[in-house]
Amino acid sequence: MGFKNLPAICPSCGGKIHTEPKGFLGSIAMEVVGANGPMLKTGSTCEHCGVELSGKVTARNFAVLAKEPEPPNG
Repeated sequence: MGFKNLPAICPSCGGKIHTEPKGFLGSIAMEVVGANGPMLKTGSTCEHCGVELSGKVTARNFAVLAKEPEPPNG
């Protein structure tokens, strides 16, 4: 019985980012319930565009940026 992690989506470029389970309990929860999102983590940068990531994944399977961009002054 294997479990394949679903890739997260980069909020900057839309590329698919490799994910892995968060710790031991996250791995068990994913196998038992099939949960995704909050039980996954990403690396520190996007593999495609290089934007910095916080390592978190939202429930809708989007990676979270390390720092939200500031709105332009205008």
